[in-house]
Order: sequence, then structure tokens, then C-alpha cells
Amino acid sequence: MVWTVENPGVGNVAGIRRIATLRDTALTDVQKALASIGTTAADLPSHWSGAAADSHLASLETLVPDLQQLEQSYITHRDALTTYATAVESIQDATDPLIEKIDGLETDLGSLNTRRYNSPVPIPTPAHAPSSDIQILIQPLEPWDEVDLSLARTLDADIKQTQQDLHQAGLALGQLVSERAKADADCVAALSVSNPPSDLTQTQRDAVDAVAGEDLAAYLLTLTAAQRSALLLDDPSILERLKAAGPDNAADVAALWVSLGAATAVLLALKYPDVVGNLEGALYDSRDVANTKVLDRDLAALQDKLDGLEPGAEYDEVSKQIEALKQLDLALGARRGEEPPRFLISLEYPDGLVSDKQPLAAVAVGNLDTADNTTYVVPGMNTNLADSAVNMRNDALDLYRTQGEILADSGSDETRAVVAWIGYETPTPLTVALRDLAYTGADKLGDALDGFNAVRDATGSNAHLGVVAHSYGSTTAMLTLQEDHGVDSFVVFGSAGQIPGTTVAIPKEDFYYTMGPSDDLALIGQITGDRWDPSFYNFGNITVMDSGSVEYTDENGNRVELEPARGFMGHTGYLDLGTSAQYNIAAAGLGADDMIVSDSTVRG
Repeated sequence: MVWTVENPGVGNVAGIRRIATLRDTALTDVQKALASIGTTAADLPSHWSGAAADSHLASLETLVPDLQQLEQSYITHRDALTTYATAVESIQDATDPLIEKIDGLETDLGSLNTRRYNSPVPIPTPAHAPSSDIQILIQPLEPWDEVDLSLARTLDADIKQTQQDLHQAGLALGQLVSERAKADADCVAALSVSNPPSDLTQTQRDAVDAVAGEDLAAYLLTLTAAQRSALLLDDPSILERLKAAGPDNAADVAALWVSLGAATAVLLALKYPDVVGNLEGALYDSRDVANTKVLDRDLAALQDKLDGLEPGAEYDEVSKQIEALKQLDLALGARRGEEPPRFLISLEYPDGLVSDKQPLAAVAVGNLDTADNTTYVVPGMNTNLADSAVNMRNDALDLYRTQGEILADSGSDETRAVVAWIGYETPTPLTVALRDLAYTGADKLGDALDGFNAVRDATGSNAHLGVVAHSYGSTTAMLTLQEDHGVDSFVVFGSAGQIPGTTVAIPKEDFYYTMGPSDDLALIGQITGDRWDPSFYNFGNITVMDSGSVEYTDENGNRVELEPARGFMGHTGYLDLGTSAQYNIAAAGLGADDMIVSDSTVRG
């Protein structure tokens, strides 16, 4: 039945919603297909290699833009029909009582007119004369009974009011007619829109080429999802321009990355791993896929190269790089198959794949895209992949587990991730007194932290961000945190000293310090580097934590003993399980002030 101006509420709302549900079901099927492509692509390196892998990847690429275009069509249709059903239902809810009211008013008006017509008092003229004039008009003719006159006046007033009510009701009905016409037109317009093709016109391509690198991510968001996917998968220069714009562009990159969807993100990571792996703002899931491919590829390439070399300087360089990457691979273990899972969130070669400088990398224990709490561990002197990747992984695992216990003891079910960040070149004993590596590392750490915050802002998932920094790593991190990088808690331990003239932009309640009772190496680093002990330099603005022998009472009344930090020269054991330093560093990294312990602490 078609609606009319007399009844603009006619329509099968339930039927409209059924059609919207069918579109939503189709949308879910398309989204499942896209998710399946993402999963298949992510598993591809485990089952395929060489030309076969490339061919399979290319076939998946062709599907994504078309599916995204279909996805957008179903979204448009579902939303248009849902909106239309809601509008028609609202109009129906308003129309039915209004029609009932109009019918009642028309009946009342007819009755009133009949009664007035049958009144002995004539209807006044002119027809619209006010009832107060009745007596004046009729008085010269005949003196009517006062009761008849009063009733006539009442009837005339009621007739006038009913006519006014009927007029207002008609206007309201007219408004509903206009609303229904608009709802129809809006729905037809939405259903009639054809999504732009995924391939850009030459004009659009020229516009993309003309956009400055720092504005490119924001511009790409003005395109459809299908157009973005088709363009990025087809043109490697787009991602390269995004990366060249620098980490200051991380927020826009993150917004773009979230908009791509899992399938496109994985395909980009596999097709352009050298760019995606270290692209600040890209989700860490994508970066892990990219860096895993780079690691496997480069290990194989280096081994092939080594097989063709004679002993010599180049042979030694290649051998050292292979050892560094093998240790990194060992630290990753079964990667996502581990519990907790491990992710390779950065991998770079400062002077190229074959050089005398080891690669830099960061391994996350736990999911960095979703964890409620994230802690970056910044190491100090003599930390590198070949010698330290596995140990750093172990320290991160231990922190992860201790933080899990602390969260559980505090009644929290929040998740966490810990990052073993070997993302800068650390000094040797010969260069630890110098400051240049700290300044360089500080910039790189700041970029990493900003990238993390950009991702979490884009995904709308808040996280507590902690940084715990050891030895020369604390010198580096204190330079980083002269500016705001979204860090919620900061711990320095076994510090090689703070560079004079610098200020840490972290409030006292979030800035923690601990020094082992026998840490002579940290003092040597401070003295030889002409750097200040942070506890003195920030006196009154830093929270000092215990790292000696601690015996405390836990929530259940049990006595717990923790050992002092030891290790080489009292400097390398801060993150050892069972020490007060490791426990307090884990708690402070979470910002859990109430869980930090000292001797004779009683909790609960």
C-alpha cells in the first residue's frame, strides 16, 4: 500500500528492516572474506616461497579492492534502509494518533455546527464576527432568551477553537508528509549512489602525486577504502613517501592504517616489508609480519653470500650479521605461537645489511596493539643483538610475568606487553663516557614512543605507557623525556648519570629511581661521563625505590623475601627474578605505586 498525503505513515517497517538485515548478513560475509584473505596472507610465508608465494600474493591483492567496494555498498544500503525504517516508524508513531485526532475534531465540528444551526439564535453575520458581538447584532431584531444566547456564544467559541485545532492538526500532518517525502528521497538517493571505481582517474593520480609527504596520509583518507587499497598495493612510492615524511607524521599514518582493514594491511606488509616494518604509525601486527619476512629473507641472503666468500674482512662481517640475526630469531622462538606471543616490531640496519654495525631491533612480549599496559625496556652499555637478544628477551619475559602477578595481586585483569628495545647503538666501555650515542638514541626512542601513542590514539584504546631504563639507557631515556612523549611512568636503575642542564618532564609521583647497594659500575659511568646521579640531580622530584634485601608482608599475610640486585659489579642483576629491584621496577613500570615494596612493608 502506497502512502498518501492523508496518511504519510503507511509502510512495512518490519519488511524494510528485514531487507536491511539481509544487507548486513551479506556485509558480514564480505568482511569474513576480507579477514580470511588477511589470515591467508599472514600465513603465506610459512607455506610458500619464491615465485609461488608472489603469484599467490598477487591473486589475493586483486580481490581486496573489489571486496572493499562491495563492502562499502552493503554498508551504504544497510545504513540507508535502517535509517529509512527508523524514519517511517517515527512518522507512523506520529501519524496514527494525529489521524485519530483529526477524525475526532471533524466529528466534533460537525456536531457543533449541527447544534449551532438548530439554535434559535441566528448565526451572526459577518460569518467571522466575534461571539461578543452577537447580542449587538441581534438585539434590534428580537430580545432572545439569555440561556439561548449563552449557549450560542459557547457553541460559536467551541466551533472557532475546533476549527483552529483542526487547522493546526492539518499543518502537523503536512509536516509529516514533508518528512516522509524527504525520507523517501534520501533513501532512494543513498541506494542509487554507485561507489567510485577502485582505480583512480588520471586527475586523482595527479592530485596524489602533488600532495606533500606530510599531508599524504590525510589526503588518502579522502579516498574510498577500495581506492586506498588499490593505490597503495599498486604503487610502492606512496608508502615510501609516507615513511620519508618522518615519524612526526605517525598520527596520520596510524589513522590511515586503521582505515585500511586487516587484509590490506597484511598484504602491504608482505609486499613492501622494508617500508612497513619500521613505519611509525603502522599497527604492530603489520610491522611484525613485515619484519618477520625481512628477517627470514635476510638470514637466507646472508647465508648464501657467506657460502660464496673466502675468509677475510667481508666474510667476518657477514658472519657477525648472521650471528646477530640468528640470536634475534632465537629470541623470537615460535613467535606468535609462544605464550605469551612475541612480535618483531622493528628491524633495521644502520649501515646496510653487510657492515660492521649490528642490526637494531625491538621485540615485544605480548600484543602491543591491544595491551592495557606497555613497558619499554631501554638497555645500556654493550647491548647488541648477537650478545644480548636472548637475555633481553628473558628480561622482558620475567618483567611480563612479574607484572602479571602484581596486577593479579591488586585485583586487576588488565593485560600487558613488554618491549625489549635494542633500537639504538649502545656504547662500549671505551665510548660510554661520551654523549653522542645517547643523543642519537634519545631521538630514536622518542620516535618509537610517539609511534606507539599514535597507534593507540588511532585505535581508541588507552594504555599505560612505562619506560624502564638501565645504565647508559637511562642517560638516553632522560634526554628523550625532556619533552612529552606520552609516558605515564619512568624508571631509571643503575643509572650511568644524567647530563647536566637537562630536565626530565615527568612528575615526581611517576619518576622512579633505584640503585643497587653494590653497583660500582654505575658510579664509574657517572664519574667518567661527567654526569650526575639522577637522585641527587632531581632531589625532591624523584621517587627512590629499594633494591636491597627486602622482607615484606603480602595481601594474604605471608612474609615474602626479595634478594638485593647483584650481577657483575652489582650492575647487571636489576631485572633478575626474585630481587627487590626487579619487583619494584615491574610495579613502577605499571604505575602501581601501592605495590612498590621496601623492607617491613605490610600490604593488604
